[in-house]
Amino acid sequence: MRAEVVTPSGTREIQVPDDIEGIAAAVNRELVPEAIADRRRGAPSVYESGVRYEREDREQWRSPLAILGSSRRADCEDLASWRVADLQLAGESGARVEVVRTGPSTLHAVVRRGSGEIEDPSRKLGMGQGDPMAVEGIAWRTRRARGGYEAEVDLPLGALEIAGRGRGGTIRVRRKGPSKRTALTRSLNVASKVLDSPLLQSIMPPQAVVALKAAKALGKLFKIKKLKLWGAAEEQRVIRRLRPGLRRLAGVLMED
Repeated sequence: MRAEVVTPSGTREIQVPDDIEGIAAAVNRELVPEAIADRRRGAPSVYESGVRYEREDREQWRSPLAILGSSRRADCEDLASWRVADLQLAGESGARVEVVRTGPSTLHAVVRRGSGEIEDPSRKLGMGQGDPMAVEGIAWRTRRARGGYEAEVDLPLGALEIAGRGRGGTIRVRRKGPSKRTALTRSLNVASKVLDSPLLQSIMPPQAVVALKAAKALGKLFKIKKLKLWGAAEEQRVIRRLRPGLRRLAGVLMED
């Protein structure tokens, strides 16, 4: 089979063997060195990047900076290579990409640590989870829907007494949009109206109120990106200073 290797310097096409060992060897030979080079150029580690897993139908292998400069979504071989680069740069020279069979006609790239342990960056970054995330007590998720995407935001009501169920409860906001970014922004805009009610704020966990305010501020902040007033370097400086949950949220809000 043939695959495209996409890097900041351009795209090249390579021939890849059809067997599992040959595919793994090609990923380690062609993509891992590109990931290491991008990390040395300033790309963050894969778990700090805000990038999420998304399956691709075409064989396009992308380096970290190529991913950050486009959709901020990546397939398993991209994430596994990025994680191997992180580990090797941290001194774990035995880390490598390994390809495993997950079905009669499906393969999956994972990381074989120097200790022999298997690590799956794709699962840690959203594979098989319907893209659910949490931001300091606020849960949110995006999924494909007719006409684009649908986003849900769940706000916990920890001090609310519900008959027959004890304390607890959730306000769920669901909105659609042509992109994940639009759907999530619309949901956050509606959810943030909770902040207009002192009563609702009083029954939400304090950390959830703080997180909702931060998420609302992020939604406004990343509108600047649409006006092209800052570039990739500024974006990465902002993201690196966020807490992990907000960092992942920012990854979606920054999408075109």
